[in-house]
Amino acid sequence: EPVPLYLVSAIHLNQKNNQSKTWFATDPFGLGESWDMRMQIEKILPKIPSLQDKINRFIGEEILSGIDNYEQFMKNIEEKAVMSLEKMFPTEMYDCPGLFESLLSLQSRYNEYKVRKRPSKRLMKDIIRDAAEPIEAIFSYLLDCYPISIDDVDKTITIDKEHNRSIFNNIGDSFGYKTPLPNGLVTDKNKIIGIIKYNTTTLGPLVLLNLLSARHLPNHPLKMVGKFAPDLFDKIGFVKLNRDPQSHFAKDGKEEYEVNKQVKSTFYIIEKLLRQLEKIEGE
Repeated sequence: EPVPLYLVSAIHLNQKNNQSKTWFATDPFGLGESWDMRMQIEKILPKIPSLQDKINRFIGEEILSGIDNYEQFMKNIEEKAVMSLEKMFPTEMYDCPGLFESLLSLQSRYNEYKVRKRPSKRLMKDIIRDAAEPIEAIFSYLLDCYPISIDDVDKTITIDKEHNRSIFNNIGDSFGYKTPLPNGLVTDKNKIIGIIKYNTTTLGPLVLLNLLSARHLPNHPLKMVGKFAPDLFDKIGFVKLNRDPQSHFAKDGKEEYEVNKQVKSTFYIIEKLLRQLEKIEGE
């Protein structure tokens, strides 16, 4: 005969925002907050008055059909991610186009990853791949603030990749960064110039272009960050190297998903650069 199996769900309010009356239901399999589970509970509430009364008392208001829609539920989920980001980063993160949005998406997914006992491969691959987006966003912003011309690039590097590698290492070393720079960052001259010509955001060329820009501009943040974060380019190289096998274009992704190190590396990079921008704006 079938053996009855009882699953347990729990409900709770937003602990960080006592003004909010949105309530959350947890997945019975330990997968975190579940909108689907909440919908199932709301569906049976009219049939179980005692449960409805308890929830009414719990949240301090009457529950009516549709009182909280999905958008409101997701808004409260994002509130947690926003609070985490505002603790980690200065307000300059709002100045960089696309940075806050990419950080919010990454933090939200990372929160989901941490509450899941068995996170899916898709979730882990998405986090690893998307962790590069905030880095691309902040380096794009730096390039807008501290531009460099194609003529200046032509005067500094050649079509010889190995020759350029030594140039980038010399620049990085002069700023206090660990050298040699990661191999995965050094790329062809045409790809570097393509960032300027086509306004693209490919991580490796974008980072190198900022390094060239810093050489010509005395107040560039990269000139200062090397003094207190000499491993910045090592972190960038790790994120890129860890991301590439999980990209949409990779044929065979690796099975080791270093999610925690990937996210922490990205947050480290962003925090160091934002702190320097904060310092510059305060001067």
